[in-house]
Amino acid sequence: MLVSARHTVSVIFCSLLLLAAARPHAAARPDATVLGLSSEDTNLRPGAEVSLAIQVGNAGTEALASVPVTLSVDGVPRAEWHSPPELQAGETATWKVAWTAASGEHVVTATIDPLNDVREPDETNNAGSLTLVVAPPASFPWAALGLGAIGLALGFWGGMFLRRAVGPPSARQKDLPPEG
Repeated sequence: MLVSARHTVSVIFCSLLLLAAARPHAAARPDATVLGLSSEDTNLRPGAEVSLAIQVGNAGTEALASVPVTLSVDGVPRAEWHSPPELQAGETATWKVAWTAASGEHVVTATIDPLNDVREPDETNNAGSLTLVVAPPASFPWAALGLGAIGLALGFWGGMFLRRAVGPPSARQKDLPPEG
C-alpha cells in the first residue's frame, strides 16, 4: 500500500493536535516566589533588635496551597512559618521578624517552598537574600586618653618643680624693686 506525502503530513498534524489536547497546559500552575527581603533599620548596632520584612507571592496562574517559608541568618535557621492556606495567583503575603544583631557581615535568606514540594514553572525564584553589615561598637580612644593623662601629669609635676625652684609667689614679689 502506497501512502502519499499529503496523507503522512495529515497523520502527523492530527497526532500533534491530539497530544496537545491531551496534555494539560504547562503554565497553569502556582509559582511560589520571594518578592522582597529588607531591613527597616538603617543604623545597625550590635545587640539592637532589627526588624526584617519578608514578602512572598504567587506568580503563577493557579492558587498556591500553604507551604513553608523559612528565614536563616548565615545559614542558621531562625524562623519558619507557613504561607496563607491558599495564596491566589498574583497575591502576596508579608511577615516581619525580629533579629538581634551581632557585629560583622551577615547574609539573611528567605525561602518559600524550601523542599520544592510544589511543582512550579520557575524553581529559581523561591529564595531571596540580603546582606547586612553590623558595625562593631565604637571603641573608646583609650590610647589618646592615656597620652592626655600622661601630659596632664607631666604638666602638673613640671609646674610643681618650677614652683619650688623659683619659690613661693610671695617671696618673688619681695625681691622685685618697687614700682615707680
